[in-house]
Amino acid sequence: MSPQPAAAMPAVPLELLTVRDGVLCLVAPRHPPAPYLATPPLRIAAKNNFVELQPGLVAYMFALSQVADAAWAEVFAANAGGLAAEIQGAQVELRCAPAELEASVAKLKEAVASANRKYAEAKERLFVRVAELEQKRREQEASAEERALVLQQQFDRLKL
Repeated sequence: MSPQPAAAMPAVPLELLTVRDGVLCLVAPRHPPAPYLATPPLRIAAKNNFVELQPGLVAYMFALSQVADAAWAEVFAANAGGLAAEIQGAQVELRCAPAELEASVAKLKEAVASANRKYAEAKERLFVRVAELEQKRREQEASAEERALVLQQQFDRLKL
């Protein structure tokens, strides 16, 4: 089986991420920690509306089960497979010919399912990487504290 390409995800400096209570969080200066990559698996929840853009081309709007964050929207766009679809918050717009609607909606559902999988996989990889980096930082801090303690003890034992 050939490896799948990595999902497109926005680049966030790892030092701005942390794991708190098992949740990946973004810790930006002067802001409280906020859950990061927190979009749950999405699904097409309802038909919203349609607009005929020109003869033979219609924009169909469908409600999503939740608002998609920017990262989920990027993953979707990178994996839409040539489908003329765009995430707009809690809505997806699909552009196609009326005769292609059913087939396009089937592809759209597949694209949403694929984006859900790839988003979750990317989030898990990032979670593991951030947890590893935090463990390494804790070890470095403990090592620095231990070195400082050893130096202090050595200095305290010094006889003049």
